[in-house]
Amino acid sequence: MPREDNRTKIRRDLLVRIARLLTNGTIEEEIDAIPFDMTNEGWEQVRCCIQHDRALLRLRLLALMGFEVEGKEDVVRPLGYYAHILMEHVSNMVSREHVFSQVKEPEAKTEIESSHSSVSLEREANVAVDLTAPLKLNDRFPLHMITEACNACEGARFMVTEACQGCVARPCKTGCPKDATSIVRGRAYIDYEKCINCGLCARVCPFHAIVRIPVPCEEVCPVGAIKKGKDGVARIDHRTCILCGKCLKNCPFGAPQEQSDLFSVVTALRMKRKVIAMLAPAAMAQFPTSPGRLPSALRRIGFDEVVEVAAAADRVAKEEAQEIVERLSTGEAFVATSCCPSWVRAASRLDGIADHVSHTPSPMVMGARLVKEENPNAFVVFIGPCLAKKQEGKEEEAVDAVITIEELGALLVAMEIEVGEEEELPLEETISSYGRGFGASSGVSYAVLHAIDELESEIKIEHRVIDGLSSDSLKEIARWSIDSPESTLVEVMACEGGCVGGPCAIAHPKTSKKLLMKYAGEVNKQV
Repeated sequence: MPREDNRTKIRRDLLVRIARLLTNGTIEEEIDAIPFDMTNEGWEQVRCCIQHDRALLRLRLLALMGFEVEGKEDVVRPLGYYAHILMEHVSNMVSREHVFSQVKEPEAKTEIESSHSSVSLEREANVAVDLTAPLKLNDRFPLHMITEACNACEGARFMVTEACQGCVARPCKTGCPKDATSIVRGRAYIDYEKCINCGLCARVCPFHAIVRIPVPCEEVCPVGAIKKGKDGVARIDHRTCILCGKCLKNCPFGAPQEQSDLFSVVTALRMKRKVIAMLAPAAMAQFPTSPGRLPSALRRIGFDEVVEVAAAADRVAKEEAQEIVERLSTGEAFVATSCCPSWVRAASRLDGIADHVSHTPSPMVMGARLVKEENPNAFVVFIGPCLAKKQEGKEEEAVDAVITIEELGALLVAMEIEVGEEEELPLEETISSYGRGFGASSGVSYAVLHAIDELESEIKIEHRVIDGLSSDSLKEIARWSIDSPESTLVEVMACEGGCVGGPCAIAHPKTSKKLLMKYAGEVNKQV
């Protein structure tokens, strides 16, 4: 894996250790040793003591397994107890060959969360943590907030630094609309009781001595799904969260933690189910080698078949092109693409916008349905760099599991498989460069425009790309319900750069985009 910060290194190390125990079949017996093994010689202490670090590692493991750790802890039961519950749960799920993997009724020994309705943030913040109650398995939402790991950062604010020169001009003081800035002992001072966080003081300081201190997770969340309780600890509102993964990527304390599907995937492999891997275009652009070597590596892991999702992307482009032409012909002002599940979740909460999202399923969903038609008893696993695909997969019965590139990377490391050393297999020749280009920003719209050209329609298409969702871009989109955009086709991707910039990618987005171009072929110059 490429260079990584300490938070990412810890998360990936946990995944590798889990993958190793799963493939060895010793997860229940050995998972309790992981926090101790990781904090052996060479471990750089993070919190107050080594015991606290181990407690946090234990919580991360519970979150990876899917147990609800938000504001909760169980100091009584060993991790092996929870691993046993989970493995029994996934074994039951995987063994149901004729029923797709969606779990309808809880069957594990402990209570399983039956609803992913949002917690009441204030209520949770005021409830004392019961350290002995068994944790619930919540497999309905793939992102958990480890509240114990949260730093409870102070709210975003402006702060005067040592760079302040106490200048004569004092524009920070004279320009403050609330008289919140004064000069105390020769330096600027901000009275936070008066400050309204307008930032004028920072903008006018000639020495850049006043800086804004953000709350990283709140700062990057485009929909305001992360809020603090009265205890100052961040929590995720599941009703609002679009699973873009920006908090996962940007929280320096690693408090958000995704749930891993490695447990069910490795179980399916060990149970000798027919397991089919679906590789997203962005997944084919994560390893610095020829794209044909990755399917070969997956075959070595034990996958029976490896399918390029780009083939389904070609079909999606054609169906979406037909749909767009038909809808614009009836006078609809614009149509937005539907391949990004985070965007679809965001649009569903914008009045007057959701109706403009294409009804064509995403390449993952369409591809999985095609695979299931031919292999109804197969266990279908989607692989990509996206967190939201995990939730989209839970809602689509043709998809049995979704693992991220980080999870796949962990599995490869655990099994000591080097992608670059694998045999290069030929790629599917019938897939177009447009389908393979879906993984980058603009790739979807170019594919759809190409398909519209082939329809020889007289409809004139003006297209626009929203490259990454932010609070500002969502505000602009929300206004389209009253004032339609000039473009009639709008591609929206939650991640900057498209899927290659996904929160669970392992390659740098610029590197990944180059690899995607190589995968797509030089024919597709637009990608």
